Amino acid sequence: GNKDAAKADRLCAELLYLFEKIYSASHFATMADFRLNAEYVTEDLPQFIAQYSEKVCMGFDGSLSIVTELPKTGFEIKFNPMEIGLIIENLASNSRKAHASRMTISMDVTQDGRMLTIVFADNGDGLEGGFPPERIFEKGFSRTNGSGLGLYTCKWVSDRLGAEFVLSSPGHSGKGAEFTMRFTK
Repeated sequence: GNKDAAKADRLCAELLYLFEKIYSASHFATMADFRLNAEYVTEDLPQFIAQYSEKVCMGFDGSLSIVTELPKTGFEIKFNPMEIGLIIENLASNSRKAHASRMTISMDVTQDGRMLTIVFADNGDGLEGGFPPERIFEKGFSRTNGSGLGLYTCKWVSDRLGAEFVLSSPGHSGKGAEFTMRFTK
């Protein structure tokens, strides 16, 4: 009946999510020139994000073009490359689901060099209203047929890294959603 079909759909969504993560990790390992043997690295985070987006994220799906805007100065910080990759992958996946053709990652460092702000914006459908915006970070909450783990993962990883991660604009038709992430030294 309908309950069995819903269960099957949910299982397929969860398996697809796991497959995406394995696929992403294998791409990361084979295409990126980063030291994966170290759990954490201390490197310029904006450069890493630009390289990851270009080499890995766009490397296996041409439907979404990702444009990165680097800050004028670097921002060296200790981070786990796979965790940062997961955030980019999840946001890119959401952009694709929202029919976006382009995602822009704008990065800016404050004059004193202590804060990095990263804005992820796309030209997709945006998040239509009718729900409290904070719900999007709940485990299992989905606006599509997804697993509801993408934004939950982004928030969880950001918290682990001591970074702020917020929905800065839900967007609307013609102007997609926008997420802001802030790292402070």
